[in-house]
Amino acid sequence: MNAAPSTVLVVGATGSIGRLVVAEALHQGHAVRALVRDLARARGLPQQAQRVVGDLTRAETLAAAVEGIAAIVFTHGSDGGGKAAAEQVDYGGVRNVLRALGGREVRIALMTAIGVMNREGAYNRSTQIHDWKRRGERLVRASGPETGPDLVRGARAARRGLRHLGAGPAHELAPEDPKCRSTTDRTRTSSSTRARCGR
Repeated sequence: MNAAPSTVLVVGATGSIGRLVVAEALHQGHAVRALVRDLARARGLPQQAQRVVGDLTRAETLAAAVEGIAAIVFTHGSDGGGKAAAEQVDYGGVRNVLRALGGREVRIALMTAIGVMNREGAYNRSTQIHDWKRRGERLVRASGPETGPDLVRGARAARRGLRHLGAGPAHELAPEDPKCRSTTDRTRTSSSTRARCGR
């Protein structure tokens, strides 16, 4: 580990996956900044995590959140708010955080969703969440450093994705992708290398 801990911004830090990512990042020795809409919801986060208030749907509220960070882990979601929320949060939140960065390159891990490639399913037809999450993935791919982002599709893979924010090539963990081997096979890979799936 580096002498000075790198600062990791966790977007969606008060959600079920975000809380796990905050704990894992702290366990690894990172300084953690938790982006929250409401400080009251952040009471359950570890004391070591810095809390910063911002609204993903308003880029102008995110400058303090991205100041001085080395990495971002997106674990946010629109929580069933329908088509408008999917666009504003699942896609717009990614767009707004990237805008707030102002072109600075940081490592990025984006957790989207299992089934995000299922465009024709009833869930996506009624909510468009998968469509907007795929658009968010494209934004992250286009904005990342040369090593690219980590795209994590599925909650079980989220903490594994965090382990690779420091350096090395980008990876996609996509359990539903037929080109990938089973989750068990990927679990056996070392922490320094993972098979790239889905490309």
